[in-house]
Amino acid sequence: AALVRSGVDKIIFTGSVPNGRRILEGSVENITPVILELGGKDPFIVCEDAHMEQAVHAALTGVFIAAGQNCMAAERVLVHAKVYDEFVGHIVSEVRALRMGDAPAGGVDVGALVSQQQVEIVERLVNDALASGARALVGGKRSDRPGQFFEPTVLVDVTPDMAIMNEEVFGPVMCIHRYESDDDAIAIANGTRFGLGSTVMSRSHTRARRLAERLRVGSCTVNDFGFTYMAQDLPFGGVDASGFGRLNGREGLRGCTNQKAILEDRLPLHMPAKLYPVKPEVYPLVRGTLRALYQPTLRGRARAVVELAKSLRR
Repeated sequence: AALVRSGVDKIIFTGSVPNGRRILEGSVENITPVILELGGKDPFIVCEDAHMEQAVHAALTGVFIAAGQNCMAAERVLVHAKVYDEFVGHIVSEVRALRMGDAPAGGVDVGALVSQQQVEIVERLVNDALASGARALVGGKRSDRPGQFFEPTVLVDVTPDMAIMNEEVFGPVMCIHRYESDDDAIAIANGTRFGLGSTVMSRSHTRARRLAERLRVGSCTVNDFGFTYMAQDLPFGGVDASGFGRLNGREGLRGCTNQKAILEDRLPLHMPAKLYPVKPEVYPLVRGTLRALYQPTLRGRARAVVELAKSLRR
């Protein structure tokens, strides 16, 4: 709070929604501009025409990289009903083979969580989902090994009303939901308070683009995961509870500047613009100028230029 109120020129904050709200409240005192990059609940949409192997491995990356501790993690995997069973079968096989352990030791796919508190958050959300009817095909509980570990988990039969489909998990948990149509997928994807990133997997460029445009998010990667952030010339940020303002790209650079407009004479004409005292000829002068600029037809603009010229000669 002291830093926020210290008179800095701008605040760029990446973190949780509650902390982002505190930053925003503190910025009001000095009217300090803020860029907030907050949480996400990113949808990962697998269409029935997606390349299956590509979709499976992109989803694995989206969910399990950094043990899911990533604001852009694919926290909701939405799979078309026609390929749902095939996709789930491949995912279960791959996740069962993931190696969990201390990352510095090497030979590890999924490492520890950042704190015991985070393990408890993941455990609470998974247990709530299981109690509400979801099934764990892999994992589903914290590890017995010493440390802050939660087993790589695959949940199915999750529904949009469950807490795990609305709150950030920030852990190695893949939640897979079946959908029937593109409209169904969009309704589910846009059904949370978050809107950071997203992924669409489809062999049809037209369909993928159409879905991407309908998603209420700050970015969308087609047929891969997370590359909108890796492309540093693209703006990065979210909408709604995921924050506002943009990092990266031209928009991010401009967001860290004070954009000032300066208008100078292009030609040294030095003709005084005499407005006061208002004289009778001012009205036709202003009217001619406006018509010359905004008449919808060339003929109308030509007449306005003639009227403007007559006004200037008076």
